[in-house]
Amino acid sequence: MPSAPISAQGSNPRAAHVVAGTAADDEDLIVGVVWQDSVASDGLEIAVLDDNDLQIAAQLVWPIPGKPTQTTFDDFLHTVPESGFQFFITVRDSTGRDVLQPHAFRVVLECPRPTELCQWSTRDGLYTNALAISESLMTALDTLEARRSANLLADALDEPLDLRGPVFSLAAQVDRLDRQRDLGNGCLCAWYHVSFETPGEQQKRKSGPGRISGDSGSEQVEAEGKGAIASAAGQVLHFPMSHKATVTGTSRQTLKISCRRIHGWIEATDLPLPPSPGRPYRAIRFPIFESCPDSCLGTFNSMAIVDYSLAARVLDPMSGSKPVAWAEVDGFLARYDGANQAQIDPWDDTLEWVAGDTQAEQSKAIRIPTEGFFVDHNIREMTTTLSGRVTVELKAEEAKAWSYATAELTDTWLLTRGQAACAIHPTRVAQLFTLTVPRCWIPDLGASVDCGEPLIEPWF
Repeated sequence: MPSAPISAQGSNPRAAHVVAGTAADDEDLIVGVVWQDSVASDGLEIAVLDDNDLQIAAQLVWPIPGKPTQTTFDDFLHTVPESGFQFFITVRDSTGRDVLQPHAFRVVLECPRPTELCQWSTRDGLYTNALAISESLMTALDTLEARRSANLLADALDEPLDLRGPVFSLAAQVDRLDRQRDLGNGCLCAWYHVSFETPGEQQKRKSGPGRISGDSGSEQVEAEGKGAIASAAGQVLHFPMSHKATVTGTSRQTLKISCRRIHGWIEATDLPLPPSPGRPYRAIRFPIFESCPDSCLGTFNSMAIVDYSLAARVLDPMSGSKPVAWAEVDGFLARYDGANQAQIDPWDDTLEWVAGDTQAEQSKAIRIPTEGFFVDHNIREMTTTLSGRVTVELKAEEAKAWSYATAELTDTWLLTRGQAACAIHPTRVAQLFTLTVPRCWIPDLGASVDCGEPLIEPWF
């Protein structure tokens, strides 16, 4: 695995420029970058690297200071799955120096409608060198193993839930692994990875006039996700008036050892993708495998980093008035090994306006645990859940009272590493990184179009 994603994103998630996200348009890859205000107008190169840190595509771009741009890599996804499913984006200047922290993303096969052909999509911030599968497929495989299925993937296709995308994605990964390692037909133990985030996409709610239209008013915005990312902001002015807003989000991933035996292959199975004019259907070797005695246990290291910002402000009040501006972030990191009670590690921070001051604000990162990693021994799976919550509370009384507060989880980074000498790859890593960046550069996604302006513009 390339060392850059862990060291760079873990120690300093914020970069001078930020990849807003990726998207798939048929077989084209779209990359959006938000440029810093001070970016030079000289040409820069956007490069896409594979999971071996080899460049497989690059384009020259001319950034727009303080604005997002999008770049299309034509026909990029036609090389999937031969080129793998895991990729990274970086940006280089004319000397070849990276000016952007590597941005991890995975290509995923999705089948949104039963009986219809599937399509490629991308998953930003996700890196794993384990076999990546969906939560629904992991559940189905566990159920089928309990029934002693002799053809797990084929039987998963017969489940009531449409699992074509996850099944063919896993089959392609196993096919690629066999071409690299010659898996044979013995009992093989491998690392599997599942990730899940709720909400899945950015959601935003706003109430109030937007700008004050009289002598009093209130305004608030609540935004969720993706995942544990959340933010809340509000302000109130004049008259006895108050409000409290709370928003939550969750990021979760599981790293698990499963032991299975491949006892055959279907040598050519077409992927359920639309045909490409003038090209043959893309086919993979489809593994026929079943579970085998599972005695492989591992050691797990896990940690999380949460970046946040808080602000609380008031208008210097008249004597006797009672403004309140209070912001809080809190949450927990939970670790569950599938057998024992979950271990909960909470975190929190609060910022409150203090009489005599007009403004207070802070931004920093919380690492969980404070030093090192959580270490869990002799287990076969670990589910790590990062939950975040933001709250603001405001109150304004009397004629001159005004209060304003914001609370925002700006970055979350979840890491799990598994080690087991009995696995085909002894060490595997999974990381889920989420950054607060509006995806307004792709209108079809229906996301906010504010492109990073403040949630609320204070009236004072």
